[in-house]
Amino acid sequence: MAFTQLKSKWQKSMNGWLNQRMPPAHKQELNHKNIFILPSRFGVVYLLFTVVLFLLGTNYQNNIIILLSFLLASIFVTAMHHSFFNLSGLTVSSYAKPHCFADKASQLSIELTTSKPRYHLSAQFDQHPTTSHWHCAKGSNDITVPLYFNRRGLAPLTRLKIVSQYPLGLFTTWTKLDLDLTATVYPSVKQLASHYRKDDNNRQVSEDDNNANQVYDHQQMEEFLQLAPYQQGQSLAHIAWKQVATGQGWFSKQYGAPQSDDIWLSLKQIPIGDIEDKLSYLTGLILDYDKQQQAFGLQLNNETIAPNHGSQHVKACLTALAKY
Repeated sequence: MAFTQLKSKWQKSMNGWLNQRMPPAHKQELNHKNIFILPSRFGVVYLLFTVVLFLLGTNYQNNIIILLSFLLASIFVTAMHHSFFNLSGLTVSSYAKPHCFADKASQLSIELTTSKPRYHLSAQFDQHPTTSHWHCAKGSNDITVPLYFNRRGLAPLTRLKIVSQYPLGLFTTWTKLDLDLTATVYPSVKQLASHYRKDDNNRQVSEDDNNANQVYDHQQMEEFLQLAPYQQGQSLAHIAWKQVATGQGWFSKQYGAPQSDDIWLSLKQIPIGDIEDKLSYLTGLILDYDKQQQAFGLQLNNETIAPNHGSQHVKACLTALAKY
């Protein structure tokens, strides 16, 4: 427990220091202010070996061993400069609006601009342990970095870590950039069982529903249009008894065919699961209707999206589910 608290305080302090030294920005150029460099494990062993050689050479007054230690030390210093300049001057930018599904790996596109080739670079976000590896040619380069979220919602991206051990692996050179991006994480996709889907009359069908065996007559399957004066011979089932009882006269209800076959989706239509499961089932239905190119609308407690179809409509509906 104490170690966890200490680690949390350390990370909070480090993030505060990074925010002051490297504030969030969509476009950042790497330089001595935002590049860090330390010997790698191999570099530490290499340096210790060089020191041992130097001590042996001076102890036995062997000029060849001393010369070899000087040569190894010069290689060490040269590798440090090359490792730093492999990142220095690189411009990293991204103006994307990332969106993905929860519990499903995704990728973010990032643009790297450089005036010279860059070698053996890798990058990753804290949200995803997978690292992408690449080289950069002179000019503009588009790379993709893996993303992963296990919960829906609006998720600010953590810092992007770019690492290089070029050229000899003696040094680890890295930077941690905040590109000021927020991902829209849609609910995970779950498919609703066929006996819970909607029928042609836009009513929910469920084997567990007490009204599953109810038969709707022709009048119930049509929409109410208006009241008209009652004429002799019309069905008594169409009489507006409420108006008759209040003394307004005899009227008959007129029905017509539904104005639209558009489908409305809502949380109330999903009879199983908690709120997160229901959102996941709605996500699956949205993708299914989009695949069928069928118009649909979405009704939530705080938002209503009119029936439509197309990629922009699907994106708007999924975003509403993510923010719910």
